[in-house]
Amino acid sequence: MRVEPGVTYQAQISAAAEAAGQQFQCAILRFDSGFNLIGTYAAGEAVTTAGGYTWQQASAQLLMEDNAVWAAVVPRLTTGGASRVQAFVDEHRIWVPSTLATKKGGASPARPWQPPRQLIIKLRATRINYAKNPNFQKGLWGWDHVRDPSVTAALTLVTSGGIVGNAASYRIATVPTATLINGTSPRTGVTSTTGSQALVDRLTPGTIYTASVYVKPVSSPIPITMWAHNGAQLIRGTSTPVADPTGDGWDRISVTFKTSDTFGGTGAISIGYAADEVAALCSANPPGVSETIWTPLADDPDDYPPWSQTSTYTAGQQVSYEDTVWQAAVDNGPYPNLGPLEFRYSQLLVEQADKVAPYFDGNEPSGDYMWEGTPGDSRSHYYRGKRVNQYRLDQIIQRQIGVGGAYRIVYASAP
Repeated sequence: MRVEPGVTYQAQISAAAEAAGQQFQCAILRFDSGFNLIGTYAAGEAVTTAGGYTWQQASAQLLMEDNAVWAAVVPRLTTGGASRVQAFVDEHRIWVPSTLATKKGGASPARPWQPPRQLIIKLRATRINYAKNPNFQKGLWGWDHVRDPSVTAALTLVTSGGIVGNAASYRIATVPTATLINGTSPRTGVTSTTGSQALVDRLTPGTIYTASVYVKPVSSPIPITMWAHNGAQLIRGTSTPVADPTGDGWDRISVTFKTSDTFGGTGAISIGYAADEVAALCSANPPGVSETIWTPLADDPDDYPPWSQTSTYTAGQQVSYEDTVWQAAVDNGPYPNLGPLEFRYSQLLVEQADKVAPYFDGNEPSGDYMWEGTPGDSRSHYYRGKRVNQYRLDQIIQRQIGVGGAYRIVYASAP
């Protein structure tokens, strides 16, 4: 332990020796700031061992040298007439007794021996993925539907159907377009569960988080959007582009949000079809409203049929409108019914950050990544350079708490 030079210290130690007649002493070792031993040991009066592993105490008293910074209490046993030395040692103590004059006044009185305390150090990770079951290693738990009550949809697990590992699939067979546009929710899709089985929890009030997920359209060109509820309102994030759903590509969408000052800690993340995106593609939208839907051409408009608000158009079809030729970039028009609508999603990341960062979970092939609890079913923690930094931290702690101090470093604890 650390000591103060010029101060008198009392030390005590207990031992239980096998043999009787041995000499047992309490010795004090002193070290300077560089952990160099100062002189030899300083021992108190000897106690003759009773043998039979009977516990006995020995004590010592010492005025610390001017260059003393650290001290350790150790036992000193001499054989006496015994042929060997075998003993148990416990109860190492060193303190400033209140009955002795010291350089500093107000020393605490000596107290009865207590078991040594263990220093528990909880290390916060470089990054935390707050999403449990982020890559569907544990099935579909943590997700539910968000939709108009009249909409019938299915949420299924696609084994090995993700970027790496599993994915979830959300599918609506057929639904009236008007229901998706004018239903009870501004979005139709999936949402993370809350309450006692929350997929995302322990978020703190007034803090910025970013959630992201990879999605893959399987049918329908309607964009897929991400939302988060910040405790006060629904925050809308990015969407996939309007594209051919037959491609094999995955898109990453995200939402950055700041939790409200009264946020309860449980995050609600939603993925699905936005009502306004459905309206843009599946209602009568004349050319010129959106370049995502219609692209102008330099051809003679007299050679093409006029655009009609009652017609549906397929990608590549050309019409004339207001003296300009337009080509449909995607299928669009007043569809009375839509379906099937289907997308896959995987690799959910929710972390305290103001922008999207690379995805990770506890399954990464490195000792820097850890699961907080059950693998695949809990939060993930990332410690940059964990192995090297743990060695350095061990060295620092051991120097600070002194010889004999117990400590435990805890990784991946709950935030």
